[in-house]
Amino acid sequence: MADTKEPTPENMTMMQAFEWYVPDDHKHWKRLADNVAQLKAIGVDNIWLPPGCKASSPSGNGYDVYDLYDLGEFDQKGGKGTKWGTKEELLTLNENAKQCGMGLYWDADNNKTAIYKILGDKTKGWADGDEVDSEKGNYDYLMFADLDYDHQEVKDDVINWGRWISKELTLKGIRFDAVKHFSEEFLRDFIVAMDEEYGKGWFFVGEFWKDSLDDMTRYLDRMGKKFSLFDAPLVYNFSQLSKTENGDLRNVFSDTLVKTMPVNAVVSLELPSLGNLKANHFSRP
Repeated sequence: MADTKEPTPENMTMMQAFEWYVPDDHKHWKRLADNVAQLKAIGVDNIWLPPGCKASSPSGNGYDVYDLYDLGEFDQKGGKGTKWGTKEELLTLNENAKQCGMGLYWDADNNKTAIYKILGDKTKGWADGDEVDSEKGNYDYLMFADLDYDHQEVKDDVINWGRWISKELTLKGIRFDAVKHFSEEFLRDFIVAMDEEYGKGWFFVGEFWKDSLDDMTRYLDRMGKKFSLFDAPLVYNFSQLSKTENGDLRNVFSDTLVKTMPVNAVVSLELPSLGNLKANHFSRP
């Protein structure tokens, strides 16, 4: 009988194309558009874009989402564009990336969204059981703004936003912020909806920042292994080695995601600064 297993995905390099202290000059989409072909030429396969939805202030980095459906198009919250630029400039970046074969990953913050703040009996601990991480008791409520995915209309709207932004931009994947903090059930439904709408092959990665390999592997199992996580234990191992006088690099992969579940691991590499472009490279091993 022929082997019907799918081949292991090819290793790809993702560059984080921003950092927290990018100048607040509203020109970042233009900078990326001007440099995307060069980045592709030196071996970057995909760039991870910042959360480009309208923030709560003109200088907001996007993790304080005000309007998911405003990519720098409407005059609200102090201006038309976001910290990164206007929608027109984002679309120029999108076209330049498509022309040179560069993939774009969108940073989605689907939990700390200011347009929703549903008050009621549940103001903390909205997600029960294994729906969120148990760190600090229950990690659902974060930064005083939260989405309750027990409400079907909230779930439907965010999934519809995923469909919408994937028509606005030629995306190849999504990076989800702080996945410990919001409903796993919703995230599974989101991924299924995107697969049904656009076909399989999208890349989904989450920030699950915790030095616990067991928690990370259990999370990936519950997600049906259709998901990747940044290898936080590997980063902790490097950090510990840097503080040890006689550190042994032969042990750097001990108890790491890349060793245990390599197809679902994303490893990071810090490189020298490239000006206003974040010099972090992430690679799927």
